Amino acid sequence: MKTPVSSRTPQSTILPNGMRVFHLLREEVEFLYQTIFEEEEYLRHNVQLHADDTIVDVGGNVGLFSLYCHRKLGGRLRLLAFEPLPPIYRVLEQNFALANRQQIALARTSSKHSEHREETEAKEAKVAATHQGSLLALPYGLSSRPQKSVRFFYYPFCSLWSGAYADTSKEELSRVSELVLRNLAGGRGQFFAYLIHWCPIPSLRRYLVESVVWHWNQVEEYESELRTLSAVIDEHGLDRIDLLKIDCEKAELEVLEGVEERHWPLIRQVVAEVHDIDDRVNRMVELLRSHGFCNIVTLPGPPPFFMVWRMLGVQSPKWTVSNMYHLYATRDIPAQ
Repeated sequence: MKTPVSSRTPQSTILPNGMRVFHLLREEVEFLYQTIFEEEEYLRHNVQLHADDTIVDVGGNVGLFSLYCHRKLGGRLRLLAFEPLPPIYRVLEQNFALANRQQIALARTSSKHSEHREETEAKEAKVAATHQGSLLALPYGLSSRPQKSVRFFYYPFCSLWSGAYADTSKEELSRVSELVLRNLAGGRGQFFAYLIHWCPIPSLRRYLVESVVWHWNQVEEYESELRTLSAVIDEHGLDRIDLLKIDCEKAELEVLEGVEERHWPLIRQVVAEVHDIDDRVNRMVELLRSHGFCNIVTLPGPPPFFMVWRMLGVQSPKWTVSNMYHLYATRDIPAQ
């Protein structure tokens, strides 16, 4: 059994593109790097990034999506990321501090080529003022109404599952186990996957899988604050949101419900991971359409059990049932 992640010091690693990042679990960073940096999962269906964009990242986790935007735009952006869980927020803060320092150092190096000392000092002052605030981590979540103290659930062995909603019921974990067993039917993966596949006793095979699933579903509880997106817009003086990214584990509709009518015209693009509970996908689509988003795409996504796949060595899981969807919404009609 691993040591609970919340009691460990964050580690750092070098990503394939040369970026150094802090993390709680190396497997998560590897997964996020693949989906965000290599596959560019968030920049699809006419969703675009431009220099000097204002980006809001709801459910920032350790900051991989934010760092992707920062790198892609060369630090020319204003980004606010929200992470209400203290163990994750501390890592997010470290990654933002590192990225901001590197951007300032790079800009100062280029400014030193100036022939005039006064011009150089002015440029350095401008660089510091610009880039110290380009990435801002905020230690609370967003919802439909403000709340001073809300219980959040933190999964130390899979932080991406963390949020205000948790389902560790026996029925849900059995459903996950069944899905894992179906994906192991072909014996793909590493040693443990083969061990389960060739196990001659069905009850023992199920026990092995359920043990892994229960392990990854250990949970810790924390108290944190919730605010509305409209309150954030007012507090930080945002005159636009070029991209609103939402990935907050079953609370995505509540984030949009926290936008007042006067602020909807400020939001240009929305990308969200949606759990289709209580017809949530259709409700979000209708809400976005009613506020002028004419290009909306929803696509089924994989169930969020990638850490179980990695533990079992499954390389290309196949799923038949998932309530996960990716939503892309823009106000612009894509060119034909």
